[in-house]
Amino acid sequence: SSYLQGEASKAFAAVLDDEIITGVTGSIQAEGILTNTSIGITKTGVANTLTGPKITDAYYAFRQQYSPNLSWVMARGTHGKLLQLLDGANRPLFLPNSLAGYTQSPQPDILGSPVYFNEFVPASGSGSPKSIIVGNFSEYFLLLRQGFTVLVDDISMAYKNRIRVSFSYRFGGAVRDPKAFQIVHEAV
Repeated sequence: SSYLQGEASKAFAAVLDDEIITGVTGSIQAEGILTNTSIGITKTGVANTLTGPKITDAYYAFRQQYSPNLSWVMARGTHGKLLQLLDGANRPLFLPNSLAGYTQSPQPDILGSPVYFNEFVPASGSGSPKSIIVGNFSEYFLLLRQGFTVLVDDISMAYKNRIRVSFSYRFGGAVRDPKAFQIVHEAV
């Protein structure tokens, strides 16, 4: 039914998000951006703390060819912490769209590039220091097999008067160009 297909799609989207962000290199999972050791790191200089100048450094660490399609990926709480960073005159370093004059902006941004929230990127200060990814995500290859497979098993659970429905979906992924990404690392 369309309900089962919708629920399976949501579950697969969560698995896909998790593997793209944190997948294990060299396994049967998609390669995770946070586990790729060739991607550049911008350290904040302070453990478990975000600093405005280092966020800006991460954004401007790219060659011009990657700049037009840069976007940020982080936990929602991390974005909130960025909006709380202040300069020496107590002004926000990164203005949300509403304070910058865009009252109806549907998409948050930092330094003009869109921000996307992902629950699999560790939150700032959570003990896992890699809290922000900035990059050109068109340089991540994602391979998806057309559709997913459905197996209806009406035998193994028949004694409980149930039917088991299993879904499988094949995909893979890898960072094509590590120079297209930068990770903000909350460390010295």
